[in-house]
Amino acid sequence: MSQVFASDLLVPRTCTTRNEQRGERKSQPLEDFRAVPAYVLLGDPGAGKTRSFEREAAATGGHYLRARSFANIEPGPQLVGKTLFIDGLDEMRAAGGDGRTPLYQVRQHLDRLGRPAFRLSCREADWYGDSDRAALLEVAPGGSLAVLHLDPLSDADIAWLLTCKFGRTDPADFVRQAERHGLAELLRNPQTLTLLACAVGETWPDSRRETYEIACRQLVGELNAERRATTRASAPTADALLDAAAFLCAVQLLAGIAGFALDDDAVDDQHSLWRELPASPATLWLDALGSGLFQRDDGEQQRIPVHRSIAEFLGARHLAALIDRQGLPLGRVVALMAGEDGGIVPDLRGLAAWLAVHCRGARTELVERDPLGVVLYGDVRDFPIDDKRRMLAALKAEAERYPHFRFQDWTAAPFGALATPDMVPVFLELLAEPSRTEADVALLDCALDALRYGPRLAEIAAPDELLRFDALLDGVARDANYPSRSRHSALRILLHDLPRNAARLVAIARSVQAGMVEDSDDEVLGRLLTELFPEFIRPAEVFDFLHQKKQDRLIGDYRMFWGHHLPESAQAETLPELLDQLAQRSPGLRESVDGHQADRMAGCLLARALEAHGDTIDDARLYDWLGTGLDEDDHPRIDEEYQKRVAAWLAARPERYKATLLAGAARCIDKENVRSCLLHCASRLYGAEPPADIVPWYLERAAAETDGECQHFHFDQAALRLIAQGGQGLLTPDALDCLAPWITAHPEFEAYLRPFVCCDIDDWRREDTARKRARDQDRQQGKEGWRRRFHQHRDAIRAGTAHPQILHELAQVHLRRFLDIEGETPRERLADFLGGDEELIEAAYAGFRRSLDRDDLPSVGEIIDLEVNGRMHFIRQPCLAGMEELYASDPDAAMGLDDEVLRRLLAFRLTWGAEDDSCWFTALVKARPVLVAEALVAYALPLLRKGHEHLHGIWQLAHDDDFAAVARAALPDLLQGFPLRARNQLLANALDPLLKGALRHFERPALAAMVSARLAQGSMSAAQRVYWLACGLLIAPLEYGTLLANHIGKSRTLAAHLAAFLRDRGRRTRDSDGLPESTLALLIELLAPGTAPERPLGAFWVGTSMQTAEQVRAFIDALGGNPSEAAMLELERLLTKSKLAPWHSRLRLAAQAQRIARRKAFFQRLEVAEVCRTLANRRPANAGDLAALADAHLRDLAGTIRNGSTNDYRQYWSLDESNRKLLRPKPENDCRDALLSDLAERLGRVGVDAVKEGHYAEDKRADIRVSCGGAQGFNVPIEIKKDSHADLWRAIHEQLIQRYTRDPGADGFGIYLVFWFGGEHMPLPQERKKPRSAAELEERLRQTLSVEERRRVRVCVIDCALRKD
Repeated sequence: MSQVFASDLLVPRTCTTRNEQRGERKSQPLEDFRAVPAYVLLGDPGAGKTRSFEREAAATGGHYLRARSFANIEPGPQLVGKTLFIDGLDEMRAAGGDGRTPLYQVRQHLDRLGRPAFRLSCREADWYGDSDRAALLEVAPGGSLAVLHLDPLSDADIAWLLTCKFGRTDPADFVRQAERHGLAELLRNPQTLTLLACAVGETWPDSRRETYEIACRQLVGELNAERRATTRASAPTADALLDAAAFLCAVQLLAGIAGFALDDDAVDDQHSLWRELPASPATLWLDALGSGLFQRDDGEQQRIPVHRSIAEFLGARHLAALIDRQGLPLGRVVALMAGEDGGIVPDLRGLAAWLAVHCRGARTELVERDPLGVVLYGDVRDFPIDDKRRMLAALKAEAERYPHFRFQDWTAAPFGALATPDMVPVFLELLAEPSRTEADVALLDCALDALRYGPRLAEIAAPDELLRFDALLDGVARDANYPSRSRHSALRILLHDLPRNAARLVAIARSVQAGMVEDSDDEVLGRLLTELFPEFIRPAEVFDFLHQKKQDRLIGDYRMFWGHHLPESAQAETLPELLDQLAQRSPGLRESVDGHQADRMAGCLLARALEAHGDTIDDARLYDWLGTGLDEDDHPRIDEEYQKRVAAWLAARPERYKATLLAGAARCIDKENVRSCLLHCASRLYGAEPPADIVPWYLERAAAETDGECQHFHFDQAALRLIAQGGQGLLTPDALDCLAPWITAHPEFEAYLRPFVCCDIDDWRREDTARKRARDQDRQQGKEGWRRRFHQHRDAIRAGTAHPQILHELAQVHLRRFLDIEGETPRERLADFLGGDEELIEAAYAGFRRSLDRDDLPSVGEIIDLEVNGRMHFIRQPCLAGMEELYASDPDAAMGLDDEVLRRLLAFRLTWGAEDDSCWFTALVKARPVLVAEALVAYALPLLRKGHEHLHGIWQLAHDDDFAAVARAALPDLLQGFPLRARNQLLANALDPLLKGALRHFERPALAAMVSARLAQGSMSAAQRVYWLACGLLIAPLEYGTLLANHIGKSRTLAAHLAAFLRDRGRRTRDSDGLPESTLALLIELLAPGTAPERPLGAFWVGTSMQTAEQVRAFIDALGGNPSEAAMLELERLLTKSKLAPWHSRLRLAAQAQRIARRKAFFQRLEVAEVCRTLANRRPANAGDLAALADAHLRDLAGTIRNGSTNDYRQYWSLDESNRKLLRPKPENDCRDALLSDLAERLGRVGVDAVKEGHYAEDKRADIRVSCGGAQGFNVPIEIKKDSHADLWRAIHEQLIQRYTRDPGADGFGIYLVFWFGGEHMPLPQERKKPRSAAELEERLRQTLSVEERRRVRVCVIDCALRKD
């Protein structure tokens, strides 16, 4: 057995973000999301969510806590500025009830804490997708929420953990052995990797089940060493401890608690006291809780299972023992795990899956109820072939009901357990199936996942079968009629067996490149290139697969191959060939590949090639290679990292640096523009540090050249290098001293030196300087003119009596209305404008304040009239500036101004319409809301009637908390005065916020009365009527729904107005939270037609149609997350609407999500004592449990009646006159009474009553009513028929289901019991063929039930036929 060296070692984890609409998936380190305000981390059980959160919280100074304790945390200094890491939303949902409630509790508490940055973890299967995301967006800082999917461990992660954490000296061999034993999928999950690493010793486990068995035995042996030493004589055996732990785990899971309390003080709603469990040796529970199978919880005296999957494995083992060895009816166990529709509730799927593994007798039932759960959370590898076939049939049935049945958990690796040799014919049959229905494709995906994650095909298939597999998989990969997921799975299966399939896969790649195989997003080709290069697609041909990118915005395998995989995975010996190929194709390469990826590929390849082979290639080849990193304009474009590596390589080789320049010069000599060519050649040096002797070398080349342009270029380069060395931007005296002897020797270069030692001023520079000087003079003269003018009126300005226009001009400067006035503050601007004249500045401020006292201020009416006519009074700006100054210096005085003055100031402020509200205006809004409301009404109504679209203060009525009181006072007049025939733009800009303000601030009865009154006015435009009806819909949905639908009809224009009104109502809470299900469905019907369910791929503008589609998706998600029966019925109804056909896929997905949400919401968790009673086969806990108990006893009685030594079947027959011969079956009631006497006696032992003619709805009576708990308890009706009854085939629906199981106490459960007397007088069934035995009749009756009905209604046929002997 290997030793665990470092149990606390963790690997940095990565996670994937998905954009399914754009087909984008991106994996990156979890730590990259530390700056994200909020994210949700999803992962499978044991994937490492908790450890990742603990690590991230410690690394970032965040606060880690369990989700179930989050609601109890109080705001405090310990949380200020901290990011909250809330771990385990699924644990809260495991407690049962409406699955939305725990998330709403988290959301509400985050809101109460001030919406801090947060992270939330949840199991993939317990995340409700878009509806959960929409709920959290409301409290996410900045309205942004990332959803991250924790990636499985990578190959490198696995190898590192095996070596460093588990002390495996040969991790590669460990991985190979895991693959050979079919356990490779366990390596990707940290928890199962740990189990496997600890379980493997001299021998390997052959299955997931055996791995858990070994791991559990190891964990149970980790009892406290000190305690073990003192109790050796009395210590329980490992088997006894495992049994005890298994019982504890079963109770913990079925009761939905976290664990157990060791003493009374540790008891809470999540921890049950161990002493209250059924009697057992006193120390056995404690010993089990003290073993390695349990760990401490939040409290010192609280214990929880070491991991949920361990609890599921052990709990299922205990349940299987109860069923197989102690006769506990399977139905009673299922009743504790099944939801409202009979399906297994999400958080008990693992328990049910392992029960299907441990208990062969339970397998068929559990596979039928949750085939996907059995595959994902159990171990199907050792199932017999018949069970595996049954599994696939159940998956097919599930897909026929819900094609997207895997949408909540696309985990695929566990399907590999189905890939065994005996399943090969089945998989071949599925691959050959020509049907392309959604259900068939969904089942094919399951089969492909099995083949992909199972052993290589060559290990399980015979040679002829292998050939068939290859051909069929080839066909799937090539066929664009299959979904992308199916095609990629087929490719991966073929890729799993290289090199055997190499030629076939290269052929597919060539067909894609030739256009013979469709690959609309390049992902097929991208995957093939990634896997086949460089071993099977050689460097000489790889660039043949370059082509124009098909989807600009998709970051997929094809793009990543060129930018990452190719340059990073190319073997060193292939680099020269790749660079030669690249040199031939550059720079046109950028037209085929995304520019960034092309630059990255070229940079990485060039840097690697130079470092590995640069010293062995000739200068011409080096020159060509260096050109691969340039764009079409010969500018370097490679990443900075690679540019530095190339530059460093050249800098370290001065002669290769110079050789590159010489090679370039040789190629430029015949060019039309030699100098330009030489400059471009220098780009190939990538900014490398020139050699120390480069100046003499340039001068030498200049002297040697015969071409004048070459001479000039080399001399210039020498001079420029000297300037760079001098560091002053010009030739220093030392540089000139250096050049002087050479110039003397080569006087012909003196002309080339002149530009470097003197500077001519261009004409345009002289003209520009003159213009600037003139402009500055004009500006200064203008200011002087203003100052002289203001000085003339200084006293009047100070008194506030100057002409309004003079004060207006000064106020404009104060309020920053002139662009050429400098200064950040009003005083700085006045100082700049007035030339720093303090006397004038003080006069201006005094004048502003005294403007408020003028007796010629216009009235409110005059101010509004001017605004209506597009004019203003000059005194407006001085008054506003004066109010600002007064409020800044003396707020009380400002607020105490006469009401009439304040009204005028408010009118001035509203008509000015500045972007930001002044402090005094905000203060008035809070302190004098009625006054502000009066001014707002006086201002807005005339402008609305004139058709003005942009009014100050209207938006705030709906969206600013400070305006609440103003809104309540102003909105009645504004809404009643709103023009009935307003233009559409006015509806969007004015009526929309007015109505939304009323919805937010009005009492519902008052608003309802206003809406009704306005709608009664017949002259209202059709578009405006939509707004009022929509407002009515939000306050009285049932009253206005039909009116709105009738008004809009088929008009897309009117529907667009409805969408516009509803569009931005998500600022605080989602309207869908409060709308009835029928209203949400109505909105979907009205808005969905004409919109696309999914956004297009690639770049696009988000138009109104897309925004409307977003609303429709939100409404559908709201229905999908609502567990009510009404939501279920509305989704079913919407799926019948042909006009919503494009949305049917989205609606079906919502219907499936709603089914799961409903299953969880109506699942009633039992108390620990109730669970224990059921597991002890005593008093039942609920109606489902009672039905299973009664059914079990009925079947036991049926066996006794038919096969017992006392020939009990005879008591159901009447004798002839001689009382010796059985003549005919007794009447139905007599048969019932005979059965009831035995049944009542049996059920009475466990506190269950059984009586005849139980009363049900509409005064109907079932033949037998079994009940428990009295009037407030539960019951199960039993409807009885003889095989000769005329209603034999109808009564199960028309009587039992429609009349009796509807009883609240029955919860939909019932039993249909038939006495079989040989079928001689049986009515013909619909198919006109009578069953020939009691067993066949039972099966035929069961087939008349739907899948959901079969899970709640049991059929039992008692064989009372005369024996032939």
